[in-house]
Amino acid sequence: MEDKRLSAAVLLISLFMAGVLCSQNAVWAQTGCVTGTAVEDMKLVSPGSGWALAGHRLYWTSDNGQNWDDITPGNGQQLVSKAFFLDKNTGWAIFSGSDDAGASITVASTLNGGKSWQSALVDLDSVVQGRRVGGVASMYFAGTQQGWLILHLSSSSNFSIGAALHTEDGGLTWAALSPPPAAGNIVFLTSQNGWMAGGPAGDQLWFTRDGGRSWQPAEIPAPVECAGSGPAYSLPEFSGTRDGRLTATTVNPGGNCVIDYGTTDGGQSWQT
Repeated sequence: MEDKRLSAAVLLISLFMAGVLCSQNAVWAQTGCVTGTAVEDMKLVSPGSGWALAGHRLYWTSDNGQNWDDITPGNGQQLVSKAFFLDKNTGWAIFSGSDDAGASITVASTLNGGKSWQSALVDLDSVVQGRRVGGVASMYFAGTQQGWLILHLSSSSNFSIGAALHTEDGGLTWAALSPPPAAGNIVFLTSQNGWMAGGPAGDQLWFTRDGGRSWQPAEIPAPVECAGSGPAYSLPEFSGTRDGRLTATTVNPGGNCVIDYGTTDGGQSWQT
């Protein structure tokens, strides 16, 4: 099964790298097309099936990227800024009037692969406390009900200021959480255990054990041969709730040292 998933993922990625997404006929063309646009985000969610976000429109393929259907919510009249699919049926998309800079966003959810969507308006006034919303930094769902949004609030480049929201009903209603340590990317293994990577330089790592209500900095020692400044962490990638991988980079006098960590206990401990 893993080999099939890997092969499908490699094929889909190669199609993305080789071509452009043609919104006119929803076909991925390796030779290019006049109406094409760059891919902003994408993910394979099952063998042969995945989604792509391009030109603020959401597309779906069921044949390894040979053909694409436009599944943008709101009759295609909205600008989608983020998407997340749990599987080939269950997904969410975020859109607003122009650039996510208003006092509200809309979270649309689907249970049938984008054939129909249910939308919920999320008021942000009480969350952002007067700051301008620069965009949605990250969205993640750990199951069909529990989900999180991290908003990026306007600030200078020396800071990464975020706001966090949580849903327990599949995105129909959202409640504010305590401010996160940064407007970073997130991944949750369960409704309680999650990770965030980000910061002003994009190199910090935090974890939560209470569903995002509080975050602690991760302290993962580097091997002696990679001792140096840093490390700069990537967001961990997990398969299930226990097995995961993490990459970190340290800067040494002789150059950078890339460290690959693995965990079999959900990130409680990491080994090289």
